[in-house]
Amino acid sequence: MLSSSQTTSRERTRTILSKSARQRLGMYAAPLIGGCAARPRQQPAAARWELGAMFESKTVFIVGAGASHEVGFPVGAKLTEQIADVLGPVNYIPAGLHYVNNVPRAMSRAVNGLIKGPDQIRTDAIEDACHRIKVAMPGVVSIDNFIDLHSSNRAVEMIGKIAISYCILRAENNSRLAFDRSNIYNRLPLTKVADTWYQRLFRLAAEGGSAESPSGIFSNLSFVVFNYDRAVEHFLFEAFHEVIGLEEKIALDTVKMIPIYHPYGTVGTLPQWDVGTSVQFGADPDTQPIDLLETSRAIRTFTEQTGDVSIITEIKEIIKSAETIVFLGFGFNSQNMDLLSQQNPINTKRIFATGVGMSTSDANVVRYQIKNALKVQLAVDEIVVENTTCCGLFDAYSRSLPSEVS
Repeated sequence: MLSSSQTTSRERTRTILSKSARQRLGMYAAPLIGGCAARPRQQPAAARWELGAMFESKTVFIVGAGASHEVGFPVGAKLTEQIADVLGPVNYIPAGLHYVNNVPRAMSRAVNGLIKGPDQIRTDAIEDACHRIKVAMPGVVSIDNFIDLHSSNRAVEMIGKIAISYCILRAENNSRLAFDRSNIYNRLPLTKVADTWYQRLFRLAAEGGSAESPSGIFSNLSFVVFNYDRAVEHFLFEAFHEVIGLEEKIALDTVKMIPIYHPYGTVGTLPQWDVGTSVQFGADPDTQPIDLLETSRAIRTFTEQTGDVSIITEIKEIIKSAETIVFLGFGFNSQNMDLLSQQNPINTKRIFATGVGMSTSDANVVRYQIKNALKVQLAVDEIVVENTTCCGLFDAYSRSLPSEVS
């Protein structure tokens, strides 16, 4: 039980955020009672702010495809279906080397680059690669697995990555995180993400934070994102700008300070980052001059990732030092678990994971996977695997997730 002085201190930290920032955060916050599907509604200020505190323990979020699904990204069979659709029927006009039969022109430009550029991939090899990928998609777990299976086939690798780039960029454009940029004053309407884990995370992290010292809000948090999209950093930038009221440059600098790792790369950096091949979040690959060939070169497969020692080492280090680990929408396939694996026992105190649609038996298998790969000293039954969405996990453990580990 808190002493009166501790209680006063806690209440004082809750008032650090400006009234306008608290209102913005509360306005787009769906009520916790009733779950993620609850419709956002106005609540008295005291009720909106009664729950939550800054994350008090070192916490690492392991983000998989299911986490992006909450804002409209395709997962599993839906993504492979989309990739098969954009790759066929596959025929070329020999003179122009353009796709016919409604295959995206943006991909045609990228394919031309493969043929005419330094890759020098023959037309017949590209046609064969497109056919192989299209036919195989209904029978594979993911396009990543298929590319890795054919890692010695340069045409399959590059066509697969170009298709991934196109489909992910199109998914960003169609997601709930996208907004109309034709007017420079437009921003992300935060009500669009009121029933997602993105909102839940920011609300918990921002409570008790300071607009004068915004970097402290996420100072204990790190992210390992196994997705090619840029949803996490895009959302955080918009939230710091809109909720905390930071100027764009300060919001950008704040997000840059948060460790966010993409072990398999992304479809380009956000333009605000001013590094690498930049692509605006939500840019339409069908109408914007996006170089899909360049964005595809930033994507890595399982095999390629194992050669990038520095990023793997950094990821293993943040896992090693984490007091709390949270798996969000993660698939727990063996390659990804190997990337997170530890050589020696670690002292992580709590582990949470989502497992939508997972049976009790499979959930137990996942617990053993986590324990064996990370070498945590927790008992198997202490690892929490919930049959719920990412948002549902935040709702169910809204007090536990940000609390200090004893």
